Amino acid sequence: MPIIFPDKVKSTIRKYNMLEKNDRILVGVSGGPDSITLLHVLNSLKKEYSLNIIIAHLDHKFRGEESAADRKFCEDLAKKYNLEIMWEEIDVPGIAKEKGISPEEAARLARYDFFKRAAKEKNIDKIAVGHTRDDQAETVLMRVIRGAGMKGLGGISPVKEMMGNEAHPGSSPGFLGRNTERPLPIRNLKGVVLWPRMYKIIRPLIEVSRKDVEDFIVETGLRFRKDSSNEKTIFTRNKIRLELIPLLEKDFNPNIKEVLSNMAENLQIENEFLSKYAKRKFKSVSKIRQEQILIDSKKFKKLPEAIRKRVLRAALEELKGDLRRLTYQHWKEIEELIDNRPVNSIVDLPAGISIAKNRGMLILSKSAD
Repeated sequence: MPIIFPDKVKSTIRKYNMLEKNDRILVGVSGGPDSITLLHVLNSLKKEYSLNIIIAHLDHKFRGEESAADRKFCEDLAKKYNLEIMWEEIDVPGIAKEKGISPEEAARLARYDFFKRAAKEKNIDKIAVGHTRDDQAETVLMRVIRGAGMKGLGGISPVKEMMGNEAHPGSSPGFLGRNTERPLPIRNLKGVVLWPRMYKIIRPLIEVSRKDVEDFIVETGLRFRKDSSNEKTIFTRNKIRLELIPLLEKDFNPNIKEVLSNMAENLQIENEFLSKYAKRKFKSVSKIRQEQILIDSKKFKKLPEAIRKRVLRAALEELKGDLRRLTYQHWKEIEELIDNRPVNSIVDLPAGISIAKNRGMLILSKSAD
């Protein structure tokens, strides 16, 4: 197993072109088995790829002294591997309560915000995280339950571009791949066009199972921290992992995790093709004017319905940076605006975005912060 497992991970790295020579990598390490395995494998590739690795650890303040012990464990691990470590403490339960979102969502947002800040400070543009095939299956099931479309059912992308909070001068990064947050250019007071910095998230363990990880840890004797909150079914992902997936394995398909993971990969490929096609159509029917996007209604309505929605998604991603908080009801309101409402009607969307129906034009606008 110790020989086969690293080969599996290296195969995934090559398949998705995750690493290049002299890469600077920020590795998210919680102290759990997945992230410890990820760090161990990447460290073993350090010489082959001439990697510069920095550990990033976030204390979410969920588990008191247990969380503090996790941080100490990761600091000791950094010393063992002779690697630099960056860490922070963030009151995620407080953020969840303040913003009215789930602890899981608050933790995810806080974690990736920390990764971006750490990567910026160290001038790093690649961030490695330890999601496995099991995480992929759990994510797909979560999104099925929430009624996701093709993009959502594609699950976790092996490689994903993530937009940073800072901007820099230069040319457009162009099409950025699967599940990408597409940036909108801005101009500074001197008229210089600025583009948000993009970070690449890589997931080298996405094609190996959690059991593969556990077996590898036993064989190699790696030490790790156990997160007691992973056993609490008050969290949706835990409930899916501990209750729903075992039920599906027992009564429906013993290979359900592999099936869901394969389905996600197939949908990612199809979604990438359709997204590229829709982005080309978006460029042909629209133009960007400062903080507005203008879409030619006549050209837009000639597009197939499935592509029309993707064109709107591309426009909203350009303007908003992502599609978070946009619900099915929002999309129905947008369709109603386009097909039935009179000229000068407006639909207001989250994050200060609005869509107005003009004569021959749809106008997407973003209010000033």
